[in-house]
Amino acid sequence: MSSPTVLSTGAIIARGLGRYPTTLYYSQWERIFAPETAQQFRQFAQEHKGSMPSPLENCHEPAQPFPFGIAHRGPGGPGSEFSRRCREATW
Repeated sequence: MSSPTVLSTGAIIARGLGRYPTTLYYSQWERIFAPETAQQFRQFAQEHKGSMPSPLENCHEPAQPFPFGIAHRGPGGPGSEFSRRCREATW
């Protein structure tokens, strides 16, 4: 994860957790990181681990081609790092 950034609105943005940045206000981050909330998250995730697939398990080619014959293999196009990881994960 990259260093958090404070936006002009006062929100804190964290990049590198997933495909999109996570933006929350200070009070929201406090609630997530509070010991009792963090423990609830961990317990919930552990209990449901089998029903939560890895993000790479969802990598696949679209059923229909994009218009004008454009080949698309995920964010960034066919040569992107995301595409490479998806291709490797499916083998």
